[in-house]
Amino acid sequence: MPRLAVVLVLLSACGPRAGASRDLLAGRLPHKTIAVKRAELLTDGVIAVAGDPATSHLAVLIPPGGLVEYDLGTSRTIRGAYVQADNNDEYVLSVSEDGSAFWPLWVAPPVGGAGLRSRIARGLEAHGRYVRLTATGGDRVYTVTELALYEEEPPSQLDFAVRRGMPVEELVRSSILLFGLALVGCVLLARRGSRVLTLIALALPAGAAWHLVYSFWLVWPIGQREMAMLRSTLALVTLVALAREVLVPRRFPPNRAVVLGTLGFCAALAMASFFNLGHPQFWDAKRQRPNLVHNHDLRAYYPAAKYFRELGYDGVYLASVAAYIDDVPGASPSILANVSIRDLKTHEMRRVADLAADMEAVRRRFTPEKWRALVEDMRYFRETMGERDYIGSMSDHGANATPVWLAIAHLIFARTHASNATLTVTALLDPLLLLCALIAMGWAFGIRTAFVCAVVFGTNDFYMFGSSWTGATLRYDWLAYAAFGICALHRRYWRAGGALLALSALIRAFPLLALLGAGLPALWWLVDRFRANRKLPTWQELRLAHRPLFAIALGAVLSVAALLLLTLVLFPLSAWPQWLHKAALLDSGVHVNHISLRALVAGNDALQRSTLLARLPLFIALIGFFVALVLLASRGKSYALSALLGLLLLPVVFNPANYYIHFIFLFPLLVPERTAAEIREGAAPLAWTDFLVWAVLLGLCVLLYWTVLAPNWELHFDLDTVFFFTTLTAILVTIAARDAAAGSARRAVPVSSQAASNSASSAM
Repeated sequence: MPRLAVVLVLLSACGPRAGASRDLLAGRLPHKTIAVKRAELLTDGVIAVAGDPATSHLAVLIPPGGLVEYDLGTSRTIRGAYVQADNNDEYVLSVSEDGSAFWPLWVAPPVGGAGLRSRIARGLEAHGRYVRLTATGGDRVYTVTELALYEEEPPSQLDFAVRRGMPVEELVRSSILLFGLALVGCVLLARRGSRVLTLIALALPAGAAWHLVYSFWLVWPIGQREMAMLRSTLALVTLVALAREVLVPRRFPPNRAVVLGTLGFCAALAMASFFNLGHPQFWDAKRQRPNLVHNHDLRAYYPAAKYFRELGYDGVYLASVAAYIDDVPGASPSILANVSIRDLKTHEMRRVADLAADMEAVRRRFTPEKWRALVEDMRYFRETMGERDYIGSMSDHGANATPVWLAIAHLIFARTHASNATLTVTALLDPLLLLCALIAMGWAFGIRTAFVCAVVFGTNDFYMFGSSWTGATLRYDWLAYAAFGICALHRRYWRAGGALLALSALIRAFPLLALLGAGLPALWWLVDRFRANRKLPTWQELRLAHRPLFAIALGAVLSVAALLLLTLVLFPLSAWPQWLHKAALLDSGVHVNHISLRALVAGNDALQRSTLLARLPLFIALIGFFVALVLLASRGKSYALSALLGLLLLPVVFNPANYYIHFIFLFPLLVPERTAAEIREGAAPLAWTDFLVWAVLLGLCVLLYWTVLAPNWELHFDLDTVFFFTTLTAILVTIAARDAAAGSARRAVPVSSQAASNSASSAM
């Protein structure tokens, strides 16, 4: 034993000192963090398999400007360091004695290979109590799984547990699917009259919701694919909840409170997802932080509305360049000479050098005071967008709204100055209008209908490019006005309905189809009268039979007159011809994000015009097909539903961009929800044939998730177009078939009644 003790002492003296390879940070929690979550994982002794995705759930995200700081308790010598992190970034370790003044210790450089990779440093020589980790360079996505510091040389074999990580996006998608499954289980299991089953059903989504919130917290803000999956899942849950009420046998009656609560929850979360769950989607280049304001949209619409008398439809980009030259030190026409911007008179791209005379002509339209105000406003957009995006945005198509929209926006913007505060407040007008529209739908059509409309609004992905309307001002006001108009017609406020539909049409032109559609009941009445009498009725007979239609027309005429007068007071008369020219240019252009019958037949590429000409018979036949379906579906319908059916022809007659297709959120109004009294008596909220219309719409919202996975915009919008027209056809065919079956049943009733009467007479 004495000999063994001597040997051990000698070995100890010759070998490394005790604790020489001990990790100074092992199990230590950070002293300070900035913008970093789950920092405890950095010192938990667990690393990922080399090459695992940088977004592994084992890794900690360090955003630009973020940091993690450790207090070692006392000043320590540091001779080695280890970090496992994303391969293509630099990770900077700094030390300090007082926690205030830091100096570099080691920069872990980018390394070869993909994903998470280890870096190790030997031969360091530094002292300090505080250690700070930051990141820089690379792709600005910085993730770290483990950080270690050593007082002596790091050991050749590092003592870390190695685990296979899951990409955190997969974790989020899994939690979304599990939450959707829990909601489905809740509505299916909850049974009217069974308190035990209902309590069990409600417990399912409660646990799943916690996991969902936690996974969102891990990766906040969530990505586009995850947001699309959330929307798709909410649409599917809504579909199942409605099917539970309509299709499940009566021996297992649904708990209507649970179903209605689920519909309301899905509606609220769907609307929140449209607004990106409240997370700003844009970047403030001046303040280097996310920004709610959609400056890429408002950089054209704000000045166009505020200074329309000076800018017209052609001057916003010319004035933007001139303001840039006046406001930026060192800027000159020669420096910008080769920059290309869009000539808004022709929509062609032209060099700034070739537009010098046009720029000077626009400048001369301004008084000195107004020009200084414009320069200040454009300075705001240039600083918040950054010079590259400010200049680059001038390849877009300017402000395309009607003079009526510009007049309304002018009244809002005229006495303001462009700022984050101003444009954040005006951005709230859209959600406020939308909320009022949904309340009106619940008042006019029923609470379930309003919930389904909200779900369709929030879960369809036609708008893409993120939630491209969030942060803009009065971007979907026309949709709200159209909804108000249809609700007013449904509740028999004829003049108000006509006035609101006319307002919507004067904002975005497309709802003119709704006003025309309101006349379809009169058209069917004329057809039936002619078939019965072999002659057309008199004007007086038409007025007596369709008094509401004339009230609708009167409301529309008065609305148009008042709004036209407003534009003439604020703007020159030439505003309307200029807008018509602008609309013609847009309609004739080819854009990848258009969803229309034209795009379905001829595509959205440079060959569209020649392809459309070659397929003109097919194009005309399809127009006739959809018009015929709308006419058939409108037979026997109210003025409100006929107006809505007319609006369905928007992408058939026009060539709208993807975000205008958002009008599909009005489609659920096409079928009647049963009254609250009927539902209390045990009836399903709607007939199963009507449920099919809602099911098709919600099924579309589910399918649109897969368009987000398309590898390019062309395929994405091609799929959008095919899905949309398939859905439109299915809805119109379903309505026409349902009405035909109902008509046959009505015609059969008198025959059977007469037969029964004859049989009774014989028996007597």
